[in-house]
Parts: sequence; C-alpha cells; structure tokens
Amino acid sequence: MEAWESHPKWPECVKKSWANGVAINEAVAGLASKADECNRNYFGNVFQGKRRILARLARIQKALETHTTMNFQLLDRSLREELESVVTQEELIWQQRANSNWIRLGDRNSSLFHAKVNQRACKHSIIGLSLPNGQWCDNQVTLKREAVEFFQKVYSGGHVKWSALPTTERISNHPPVVKNMMAMEPRPRQQCPSIRVASRTVAQLKVMSPMTDPVVVVSVTDFGAKGDGRTDSSQAFVMAWTSVCSSEVPATMYVPRKRFLVSSPVVFQGPCNGTKIEVKIDGSIVAPDGVESLGSSDSWIMFSHVEGLVINGGAFDGLGSSLWGCKSSQQSCPEGPTTLTIFGSNNVVIRRVTSINAKLYHIVVHSCENVTLEGVRIYAPKESPNTDGIHVQHSVNVRILNTGIRTGDDCVSIGPGTRNLWIQRVACRPCIGSLGKGLEEDGVENVTVKNVVFSGTQNGLRIKSWGRPSNGYVKGVVFKQVVMNDVENPILIDQNYCPRNEGCPNQNSGIKISGVTYTDIKGTSASQVAMKFDCSDTSPCMGIGLQDIELTYQKQPAKSFCKNVRGMALGVVNPPSCL
Repeated sequence: MEAWESHPKWPECVKKSWANGVAINEAVAGLASKADECNRNYFGNVFQGKRRILARLARIQKALETHTTMNFQLLDRSLREELESVVTQEELIWQQRANSNWIRLGDRNSSLFHAKVNQRACKHSIIGLSLPNGQWCDNQVTLKREAVEFFQKVYSGGHVKWSALPTTERISNHPPVVKNMMAMEPRPRQQCPSIRVASRTVAQLKVMSPMTDPVVVVSVTDFGAKGDGRTDSSQAFVMAWTSVCSSEVPATMYVPRKRFLVSSPVVFQGPCNGTKIEVKIDGSIVAPDGVESLGSSDSWIMFSHVEGLVINGGAFDGLGSSLWGCKSSQQSCPEGPTTLTIFGSNNVVIRRVTSINAKLYHIVVHSCENVTLEGVRIYAPKESPNTDGIHVQHSVNVRILNTGIRTGDDCVSIGPGTRNLWIQRVACRPCIGSLGKGLEEDGVENVTVKNVVFSGTQNGLRIKSWGRPSNGYVKGVVFKQVVMNDVENPILIDQNYCPRNEGCPNQNSGIKISGVTYTDIKGTSASQVAMKFDCSDTSPCMGIGLQDIELTYQKQPAKSFCKNVRGMALGVVNPPSCL
C-alpha cells in the first residue's frame, strides 16, 4: 500500500473506484480491481524499471562528456527525477518485505539496508555463530540458547518474558535456531537510542550462511556521524574504520545517502586484520570551506597500507573555491590537500566515485601495487589551479578505465616511479610529468594510453621534464586511438619546462626519453604546430614513432617541430613528420 501511495496517480485511482455511489462491498471490490490495474500500469517490475533508467542515464552521461547540449541536460534531469521516484518505490518494497518496524529507522536504499532486510527475512539459514569466547559453534542446541539470550538482552533489557507462538507451516521449514527466533513475540518498538545500540551490535555479528561468506557491515552513523552537512563526523568515521579494520572476516564501512562533514584530515590506517574491506558510499563526504580549513595537511582523506580495499560509489566535495581565489590573487596561501590519497596499499579498486572541487589534486595513488580506478568522475572549473584529476607515482600495475575528468590541470599526471600503467576510454588530457625536478629520480616505463578524447584542452599527449640535470627516464610509452578536438598542443614533448624561470634557466634536462609511439591520432589542432618535439641537447629523444596521424589546423595543413629527436614515421602522417 505504501508503494502505491507514493505514486502521484494513486489518489485518482482510488477516487474513481468510489465515484459511482455503489454499495460498500461493491466499492471495495472495485478498489481491489483498480489497485491491481494500477499496480500493473504504474509499477510493473520496479527492479527492471530501475535497471532500464540507470542504463539510459549512463548513456546520457557518457554523451554529456563530449557534447554538452540543453536537450541532453534536460533529459539527464528528467531521468534523475524518474530514478528518484523508482528508488522510493523500491525502498518501500524492501520495507514491506522486512515486515519489521525498527528496520525503517535504517538508511534509504542502500546495501546495508538490503543486507539487514535479508537477515530479518531469514533468507539464508544460519549454520554457525562466533560465540563471545571466540569459538565457532554449529551445534543447534547451543545456537538456539545463544540466539534467544542475545535477543532477549538486546530488545528487552532482560525484563520481558518471551512466549512461543503456535508453530506455523512457514516457521517449520527453517532450522531450529531460526524457528525459535521467528516464533518469538518481540516487545513493542523501542526508543531510538535503544534501536541504534541494537543495530550496531547486530551489524557486527559474524554470521555465515551456506551461500555467502561472513560479512561485517558497520555504518558511520552507528558511531554518531550526522548527515546534516554541518556537524563534524571525522571521529565517527575513524571509529567506524577501526571497527571494520579489526574484523578478521570481509567487512564493509557504510556511508548513508546524506552529506557528512569531515572537517579534519583523516587517515584510515592499515594494515587490517582482513584482506577484503569495502567502503560503500551512498552519500557525500564534504570538506570544510575556507583557505586555512585543513591547515598544512597534504591529504584530506587517506587510506594507508590497506590490502584488498574497495571504495564503491559516493562523492567527495573538496570545496576548494576559497583556496583557488586566494592563489589567483597571489596572496600567501597554503598549497592545499589532496582530496583522496591511496598510499602504500595493494589490490585496491576505486569504482564509481565522484570528486568535485578539490583544493589541490583530486586522487593520488602513491607507492601502491595493483590499483584499478573505474567509472570515476572528476570535476573542477577550468580556472582552478593544480587540480590534477588522478596523480600516479611510485606505483606498479595501475589501471584507469571508463573515466571522465574535467579539471583546471592535467586529468591524469604520471610521476616518477610509475610502471605498467594502463589508461583506456578516458575523456581528459593525460600527462607524463613533470619529471626531473630532482637529481635522483625513478623512471617511468610501460605506459599505455588508449581510446582517449581531448576537447578544447591546452595540451593533449604531453611528456614534460624540468630543464635541469636528472638521472630519470621515460621509456616504453604507447599512445593510440586518440581523438583531438581543437587542442592547442595535440602531441608535445617538452624537456625545457621551467616555470617562472626559477632554478633551471640555461640548463638541460637529464631525463632520457625513448621508445614512445603515437598511432592512430586524429582530429584538429587549435595551433598551427600540431606536433612538437622539444628535446634536451644533452639527452635527445630516441626511438620516437609516428603512424597514421591526421591532424589539421583550421581546415588547412598543420606543422610539426623537431629539436634533438630521432625516430621514424610509417603510413600517412599529417602534419608531415620532421623526424
């Protein structure tokens, strides 16, 4: 009934069934018929409808990455409104399935909510529990006693006598421990604080079923986090992480669909007891506003030395506009922190995360191995300084896939010590560098950039190094299947990078660049020089390859520029190669 009432046409459906002044029994029968008809016409399969809307929304958002039109924006807004309605209906369906009042105090349509509903509905049989003494028990008699004592203590405070109800056919089909729990008559709904305590305790139970591994689910709200966007939840997040990290079984830290202010730099420290930890975010994590809001910290949110981490969904809002304004006015300002840092961690997945308006970099992957970023969305205004989208440094086997980035600086910046980096289906401008800032520096090797689109950016495929001595290197880089739309420098190697002419004038870069290939690069240049190889006098670029290049400038041939570079061109290359 609640799901039906959520639809705007439901009142009209009820009104029609009573409009003819018929007898009460006929009116009730008519209402039942109309309700059935409305259910088919307005709802159908809610879950299929949700999948259909999400698929359409994904296609529209992908189109918006390259074509921002009013029609697409209106359709995107309409689909979001339709999705909100369907999500509300889905929540009500899950609530009705749960058949429990206290579950309604949980958060909206979330994995935590679904998990608790399935537990309450006894979808899986409980075959074992971890007892208070740490021993694993699967004896049915002991399980029955432990379960009864636990729930008596949680819900009644030890003052309510539990009476058995007549056993029904439905109850008889469950194992003994489940039968006893389903046959209990719970005390009336508790006050909110009691429910929160019970929820937190139940969430941390180690439960194993025949179909699933044990999982611990901990919500940040269990530890006092307030989703009002104003109350600092930093400590609650740290406490929730401590609980998850201490679990020896797969664990999930859950952030509900609300706005949570984290006003202090937070480090989610590992190593943890388990190697499968998920941070499931349905809501938004918001930074404090202001130039000095996070002090001199290098990072706002950091995960350090965590094995098997998955960050799934949600948004990080860095509120960086105040700091950008300070920098643009050339005042004395802090550098600013990175929004999300993954440091010293292995086997990490960052999936469907959105980062907006970072104070400095959006995401940094440093000293890590086997990291995948997929479906990430990053946004900041064009005038926001140094807001690199994703920065990778001293890391091995990193993949960046299906990602859209629009920032005030490089979308993907590649620092020293990066090996085996794969970038594919990304709308942005990846850049290798800046390298060679220090004399002793690790090299960059085995980098692939494929299926990338650049639109209206200053630089396209760029490798840059400081114009001063260094023992670093770049080798084994592949750029292929790239589209350029009015890019000022589509193909660029710049080994004379020297911002503000400080510390590097009249010197030569020591970075050795070799084995860099450009294949199937097409589109338009916003400047006449579409390919520029400005290499070092002392460390010339070696083994540069060009194949199937088609770049034009204002519907006329473009030009190329070469200095201290050796290589070869194959196939059709426009502008003509200067190698």
